[in-house]
Amino acid sequence: MMESKETRIAIEDCYQAPYRNCYGCGPDNVDGWHIKSYVENDALVVASFQPAGYLTGGVPHFAYGGMLAAVIDCHGNAAAAWFYHRAQGLMLGKDPMARSVTASITVNYRKPTPMGVPLRIEARLVAIEERKVRVGVVVLADGSCCCEGEVLSVVVRQQ
Repeated sequence: MMESKETRIAIEDCYQAPYRNCYGCGPDNVDGWHIKSYVENDALVVASFQPAGYLTGGVPHFAYGGMLAAVIDCHGNAAAAWFYHRAQGLMLGKDPMARSVTASITVNYRKPTPMGVPLRIEARLVAIEERKVRVGVVVLADGSCCCEGEVLSVVVRQQ
């Protein structure tokens, strides 16, 4: 089910306690980055992230690759949680949100990612098999792909 623009809320804001403290995307982590992932349509989950100046790599004016991997990880897990949630027939913001963790991640750096530019992160579903969700993620700067990856997430069993 597609979420309307009027009810558009961040996937991360739907996480239940104690699953809200991730450094990259946890809404309750006061020191974190607070990445917010939104359902664009049934096939696409998007986020925007502006890296702080301290997140530069060893080459001035380019982003740190480890930060880019973390962004792919966080956004990929949020997207995976939503794709799983939707596949279960549940609605974002109405039903308790699934939470997933990374089983594996691959990152391919295509070109240097400039600093000082908002990054657009896009995630698309690759496959769902039981609690395993595979998501493809692309990071764009000024509309150009800087890096891409794939996240294999496993949905956490609720306690």
